[in-house]
Amino acid sequence: MKPLIISLGGSLVSKQRVNVNFLKNLKTALEDKDFIIVVGGGRLARDYQKALMQFNADNRDLDEVGIFATKLNAMFISKILNASFKNFEELNFNSLKKMRKIRFVLGGFKLGVTTDYVAVEIARRLGVRFVVNMSKVRFVRVSNKPIKRISWDEYLRIIPKKNAPGIHLPFDVEASKLAERNHIKVVFENRPDKIKTFNFKFARNNGTIIG
Repeated sequence: MKPLIISLGGSLVSKQRVNVNFLKNLKTALEDKDFIIVVGGGRLARDYQKALMQFNADNRDLDEVGIFATKLNAMFISKILNASFKNFEELNFNSLKKMRKIRFVLGGFKLGVTTDYVAVEIARRLGVRFVVNMSKVRFVRVSNKPIKRISWDEYLRIIPKKNAPGIHLPFDVEASKLAERNHIKVVFENRPDKIKTFNFKFARNNGTIIG
């Protein structure tokens, strides 16, 4: 059984304060599952980045601060889920494929590379065909109408062509291109009870599916 690969938006981890109820429900939902979660920086990253902009910080500075925010969120989540906090560089994918129990939480790791991208790259290396995107967004909207299913080609036409630090999209630009190239679907779902019963055949009953 392959692990669930989850790109967890930092906006679900904390808003004005830590989202304890959501995290309790997520812990329950994942109790019996194998997973690799990659956590975004969310408001923590954006607040620091916004402040840094007032001090003429460049994109490298903004990226570095954002990465540290994702790692703090990831370590925090790992403690809640009784999982191992890992850096991407520490993952041995050959060993992972043989492990009987996989419960890891990661943040970002490289300048210019988002946590969405990391989640898709992990899925690619492990041969997992779905990435679950958990964020405030459950449906991609076109002309403010929720879309149940959209192709990668259609999705890439409605989002910006390039990333920028702190950019806020349903799913990251470069991660989307990587998923398209490797025929990986992304399923949007922000309700932990649906994650508890999630399987790849059941994915169509969740939020937007891209791919």
